[in-house]
Amino acid sequence: MVKMTEPERRLFGQRLERLLRRRGKLHKELAEACHVSTSAVSHWIKGLNEVPSNKLPALFSFLNTDMDRLFGASEDPDYVLHEDAIEGDSLQQAVHRMRHDLKALNESVDLIGRELVRRRRDQTKQLSADLLRGVVSATQDAAEETPPAAASPPAPKPGPRQKAE
Repeated sequence: MVKMTEPERRLFGQRLERLLRRRGKLHKELAEACHVSTSAVSHWIKGLNEVPSNKLPALFSFLNTDMDRLFGASEDPDYVLHEDAIEGDSLQQAVHRMRHDLKALNESVDLIGRELVRRRRDQTKQLSADLLRGVVSATQDAAEETPPAAASPPAPKPGPRQKAE
């Protein structure tokens, strides 16, 4: 299950209903595509139940959309993903859609890059802290294991016949 709060379920349901209407699809068709009952689809639309995660790929495919658009991360839930959806579009509309896709892709790549840098930085900090703890621990262990040095006798003072060098 995709864990959603009640407002998120309502937003999801509104977007789902809107996409079904815009695509001219019926609840029954979506239910068949997702292998669920029409009442399950109705509960999704009303925001009463969450969509099982194993049903999401079929849902996205059926509606020709993606998770961001359906779950509200994108402003345009009506935007479609596949090339066949732009057959009737003008060249200008097709270019606009491609630019939109490219912008979304660039934003995703940037986000992933920032996340990887953050993770690498966190790992480096953790490794440095672990290494420092290990050095400190080894130093303490060595200090505890080494017996105190016995006082060494003082060096003999040169006598009258010995010359200091």
